[in-house]
Amino acid sequence: MFKREEENNTSSAPLIAMGAIVGAAALYSVYKMNKKDYRCGKFVGEPQVSRKKGQFYFVGGGLGSMAGAAYLIRDCHVKGENIHIIEGLKILGGSNDGAGNPAKGFVCRGGRMLNEETYENFWELFSDIPSIDMPGWSVTQEILNFDHLHPTHAQARLIDKKGVIQDVYSMGFSMKDRLALGELMMTDENCLDDLTIEDWFATTPHFFKTNFWYMWQTTFAFQKWFIAYNA
Repeated sequence: MFKREEENNTSSAPLIAMGAIVGAAALYSVYKMNKKDYRCGKFVGEPQVSRKKGQFYFVGGGLGSMAGAAYLIRDCHVKGENIHIIEGLKILGGSNDGAGNPAKGFVCRGGRMLNEETYENFWELFSDIPSIDMPGWSVTQEILNFDHLHPTHAQARLIDKKGVIQDVYSMGFSMKDRLALGELMMTDENCLDDLTIEDWFATTPHFFKTNFWYMWQTTFAFQKWFIAYNA
């Protein structure tokens, strides 16, 4: 049996070598291509002129739409006046929008931990966008510089209405809560259209007394306030 395996490996070696050569040649040819034109779809038959004269529309003013607009400008040379972002609120940002002022501070509806080790696409895109406050710097450099000077130091995940830090070492789930959550995550979204959260957890009311629910509820409440505030 071992001899047969050796023979098979020997006979397949030329095929493996040929595959490696073809793969290397393909990678080299892609490398030699104009990367920006390739991103814009030049090699799938789309004429260059149509991209410059066409109109582009994004529904929703979140990070995805704004990133798409930035890539169109940077990589496809589309004029900014030909890009349209449609947003229902009077503020852009999606779940990363914010409100406030320098005197009273700012709040952000959706928190994002911009770790330096992750968010590779974010850092790459914003490395080409100049900082407004720091001439000669990119937005990526500005953010990372701030992070290095002001490292985060969270001291609480949940506090009560008096400001006392709550113990959230455990979310406080019962086994019935966990089963209901697991079933929820596996249920097709089309089956949830007519259900409220209260409907789903009606058989396990303990869920609404867990630390998980208190933190989740706070997020929902803030999102409702923020949408109403910016409507």
